[in-house]
Amino acid sequence: MARIRKLVTALCGISACLFGGCRSMVDRSAFFPTRGPVLDAATLPADTSHRFLPVKGSENAEVYVVRVEAASHVVVYFHGNAGNIALRVPELRELARRTDCTVVGLGYRGYGASDGRASEKSIYADGAAARAFVEAELGFPAKRIVLVGRSLGTTVAVRVASAHAVGGVVLITPLTSGRDMAKAIGMGALAWAAGDAFDNLGRIEKVDAPLLIVHGDADEVVPYAMGERLFAAAREPKRFVALPGARHNDLEHTHAEAYWGAIAAFVAGLETTDGGG
Repeated sequence: MARIRKLVTALCGISACLFGGCRSMVDRSAFFPTRGPVLDAATLPADTSHRFLPVKGSENAEVYVVRVEAASHVVVYFHGNAGNIALRVPELRELARRTDCTVVGLGYRGYGASDGRASEKSIYADGAAARAFVEAELGFPAKRIVLVGRSLGTTVAVRVASAHAVGGVVLITPLTSGRDMAKAIGMGALAWAAGDAFDNLGRIEKVDAPLLIVHGDADEVVPYAMGERLFAAAREPKRFVALPGARHNDLEHTHAEAYWGAIAAFVAGLETTDGGG
């Protein structure tokens, strides 16, 4: 019976690739969006606003903007594969408070109040649109843009930074690739179906900006070793911060000072290296 189940699983995977495309199968497996309305503007703090960015044709992606007066840098935040950006507004506000930066949190298409459907291709395009928005409309030059990606959002940060100039990149619990993740969750030989999806490891060497990686060594979702491999492949200048005992989703709570302190110090270091003005 076990052999039959394995055979059926393999045939299903092959069929999906032949008739629906491996990429579409990967996309269906990767994203777990929560749809939801825009947060009531009356409930948002005065420094926090909600906007929509045109990303493709008539489709728009939402962003929440936390403005910090006279901020020298802007942080563009790319969240993980579940929930939506509205649920992360408290995290965006804490990020702004800790770094003294304006923060823009992107809601990918297919999530929250954004239009369309999520795919690997669309989240990369949305990320590029968010980076362009903070440069063109918020007035931050490329060297003052810091990309922060968490979990699956690290693939957006790496993809955008590999193609566009930025001032710094922070990767929180990053994966190496979709194929490696498939192996990590026990897909075995079927991991080949992921192809080159979410290939952080193949792109990280193209990132020409200071890098910070933060990873808990008890991460039960994205193996800690993936963060180490990604760090080894990245260019200098770079820093790796290991949080002993931290899991995938609790870093900012169980290790608050080390977690936020590492990010704040990294951004402060960027201000020093580029002259701060």
